[in-house]
Amino acid sequence: MARHSKVVRWLGGVAAVGLAGGCYCWFDYTTQHKMRRLKKKWNPSDAGVRLVNIVTAPVRPAMTLGELARLDGGGHRTYFAGAGFVFDASGSEAFRRAYPAWAGRDASYSLATMSLAAEDVGRTDWGSLTDKERRVLDDWVAYFMQRFPCIATLSEWDAFVVADAAKPS
Repeated sequence: MARHSKVVRWLGGVAAVGLAGGCYCWFDYTTQHKMRRLKKKWNPSDAGVRLVNIVTAPVRPAMTLGELARLDGGGHRTYFAGAGFVFDASGSEAFRRAYPAWAGRDASYSLATMSLAAEDVGRTDWGSLTDKERRVLDDWVAYFMQRFPCIATLSEWDAFVVADAAKPS
């Protein structure tokens, strides 16, 4: 009898995990970013990245622009930053082909202004962005949160946000 109750509890746990996983997959599918919808095929791997980014949000370490610069793909890792978040694009061959200039750099200004110009990569005059450009940047970051693991926050961006909030309106 004891063995039977252990099996029932184990099956109940498996069912609960399966139900939770199914609910999250449904949530991800129905709320995925419009850029992910362009693929026409839902990717559970992207759903997993999104879940990890949601769960780890409160415990991300801080990284400086200098530390980010060392992760430019020359070694094993390819990181880039946008709106204060540092993303790991190491597993994306498409990223390395399309956006090599962003590797190890902050792409916030480039993303906000929709510019691939080399002089816009790494710019840190984030205060010059208009409200519309900030919304564009936020939209890109929302997509990257569903596409790439977010492994850190950018210290300089955090300082900018604090200084920006302290300005009189």
